[in-house]
Amino acid sequence: MGNVFVSQDDPTEITGIIDWQSTSISPMFLQVRWPVLLAPPENYIRGLHEPALPDDFDQLSSNRKERAIYENDRATLSKMYEISSYSNSRDVKYALNIPRVFRELFLFETWQELELPGQCPYYPSVQDIELHNEQFADYKDWYTLQEFAMQQLDTDSEGWVPAETDWDEKTAQN
Repeated sequence: MGNVFVSQDDPTEITGIIDWQSTSISPMFLQVRWPVLLAPPENYIRGLHEPALPDDFDQLSSNRKERAIYENDRATLSKMYEISSYSNSRDVKYALNIPRVFRELFLFETWQELELPGQCPYYPSVQDIELHNEQFADYKDWYTLQEFAMQQLDTDSEGWVPAETDWDEKTAQN
């Protein structure tokens, strides 16, 4: 998010974007995703389902109550984003809800199976695909660990914490 500059007078107006080297052009359903700060919790239910605290909330320990409140707050923010996105753009609604099978058609592993003579100058070898799969498994493990740390420490993807956070407490958690 540090690469997107917005107007001081109107924060909805983008005035500049830097570091384009990792950008790509892809179908919307491969690009649309939840903003990091509004990403839904793991048990989030899409659609017209109102987030709520667990039924056994009163019986939970204080730590679990705190976690349940945190997860419910995240789900509520995600729900507001979801509804706002759906009401402002049907394309986003459809892109977020496209069946997984269609997304998988665009995965690297399927390239060799496609027969597109003359349309693709590079077809990866079996060894290339195996290496990619190994590297991708490592990446997924790292990403899962990073997501866990972000959730536990209440940080964004770059490690920033809110200014009002008690720094000593956050350091101890880390």
